[in-house]
Amino acid sequence: MIPAGLNIILWGDHIFDEWAAGQDPQFRRDFYETLLPEFKAQGKTVIAITHDDRWFHVADRVVRMEYGQLVVDPIVERSA
Repeated sequence: MIPAGLNIILWGDHIFDEWAAGQDPQFRRDFYETLLPEFKAQGKTVIAITHDDRWFHVADRVVRMEYGQLVVDPIVERSA
């Protein structure tokens, strides 16, 4: 039997809350530059929560808090 949480990770959309935080630099690079683009190529929706603005450039859209308000940055068009 597959636990419900694992079901979401394997077949559904993905939410990662600071998932790469505290990991070694190579893992972080692989997570943001390889794993997340693979999910996108599979048509999956990924929400990756991070405070590390060094990785914002990999996002299609950045949503952030500014003085208690949600700010949605414009959608970034990227070539595949």
